[in-house]
Amino acid sequence: MPNTARRANGIATRSRLLETATQLFAAGGYAGTSLRQIAAAAGVDLATLKYHFQDKPTLFAEVYRAGHEVLLGTLHPIVEALASVETTEALRSELQSVFGTVLAYLNENEDFVRMTIYRMLERPAEVIALEQKLEEEMLAVVESAVARLESIGIVRVVDTRALVVLLVTALPTWWVSARSRPGWLGATGLDSEKRFVTFFVDLMERQLLSPY
Repeated sequence: MPNTARRANGIATRSRLLETATQLFAAGGYAGTSLRQIAAAAGVDLATLKYHFQDKPTLFAEVYRAGHEVLLGTLHPIVEALASVETTEALRSELQSVFGTVLAYLNENEDFVRMTIYRMLERPAEVIALEQKLEEEMLAVVESAVARLESIGIVRVVDTRALVVLLVTALPTWWVSARSRPGWLGATGLDSEKRFVTFFVDLMERQLLSPY
């Protein structure tokens, strides 16, 4: 096989392994998913998987990195938009756009969202360095946006890190619950999506703009 074709085949195999691993980690969690399962589902042998990814922590870290690139690609425009906000009224308006964007992200990245929730529920004893670094980067990006609004007096002083953790955990779990248990809301489809945006806009207004 020519080198060019071999290289293209290797890239395709690596991409397929990442996609398959994301799906299986989302379905069974990190602890419940083996390299053999991923290799079998991707249609390769274990040796091929280990050629591309040395071990499970390495593979999981790459899956996490790929997912976080998409997440940060969503967050940075939000932060840039919030950086131009100069009044309370502008912030109220921007929050509608923010949570509409978040909803679109959740709808388009279900496997990564589920994988992240599963990972938190596992309370992993094994901390993967890249995973930890990327999580802190994401938290810092969101925290900086809230801190900037606080610094110019648009929002009241709050525990910004606690608020960020609330958002990071509540947004995906609310969304997953609405999809898997629509009866809890008594609504489905567009109505539940509209309620998602309305609820979190109201929550943020109460957290950031309420005097108490």
